[in-house]
Amino acid sequence: LGAAAMARDRVGTAWGLVALATVLHPTTGVWWAVWLVAATFVVRPQWRRHLTAATMAAAALAGAALLFTSMGGRLRVMDAAWILPFASKDYVFPNAWPLGAWFANLILPVVVVAVWRWRVREGRAAPWEAGMAAGVVVLTATFLLSLPFIAAHVALAVQLQTSRIFWVVDLFAVLSMTWALAEAVSAAAATPAGSRARAWRPAALTVVLLVASAARGLYGLGVEHP
Repeated sequence: LGAAAMARDRVGTAWGLVALATVLHPTTGVWWAVWLVAATFVVRPQWRRHLTAATMAAAALAGAALLFTSMGGRLRVMDAAWILPFASKDYVFPNAWPLGAWFANLILPVVVVAVWRWRVREGRAAPWEAGMAAGVVVLTATFLLSLPFIAAHVALAVQLQTSRIFWVVDLFAVLSMTWALAEAVSAAAATPAGSRARAWRPAALTVVLLVASAARGLYGLGVEHP
């Protein structure tokens, strides 16, 4: 809903919704907030000074909490007994992901940026999409920067579960590919005859995605977690 509000130039509404998300699910809401800071920075140039000040203040508060409160314990290195409860959550330690998992996740920001650039070249990109793509790039960079700390088993880095960044990126990748597969057409080729010939694409893609999603869910229930 926050992303939809940004698409409609309702930045204040987007911030309210992301604030609510952060209350409901902090470690996901925080990543939405990071995305929204980057998106707002691009979409609202007049807000940049205030955003920079607010981000620096938030970083200072977080640093103070880690240095002067009991939160400082989260900077400890986790021992084997502490890591054990996370054993079933292999997504928490991306440094141990197989190659396929790395590809599946890192292809997502590439798709988002590539489709956005395509839409820019075709003159179809809305102004907010530049902010959307910037937010995705910032999130991906945040994930990559967290990897050395996760590999070192620093408690805070592990508990932040930065792999959940890809929950946000995944949404924009799906939206991007849906447009590319269902609606994309060169402006030069957008003739009435061509439009009629492509009218089946959205319905066909819908069926394919529904079947693929149902198959993936059944596989998860019946094979991965019987």
